[in-house]
Amino acid sequence: MTAKKKAEQIYYSMLQLQTIELSLYGNREQRAKQCALIAVDEIIEYINTVWFKPEEVTDNNFNYWQEVKNEIERL
Repeated sequence: MTAKKKAEQIYYSMLQLQTIELSLYGNREQRAKQCALIAVDEIIEYINTVWFKPEEVTDNNFNYWQEVKNEIERL
């Protein structure tokens, strides 16, 4: 995927949060949390598919970002 396409994909993922019914994500904190989760999911996907060769993916790389995601979900 080109950088432009990935930028558009992330942008539209964030934009979609702005158009979802406000009762779902009615406050700034919830929207910020959802945006952060989208960003972390992008990092995890990148680690798993693009940046590292499978033999280079260490538990530390993946586990760190999974922990970050878990902490965001707890906010």
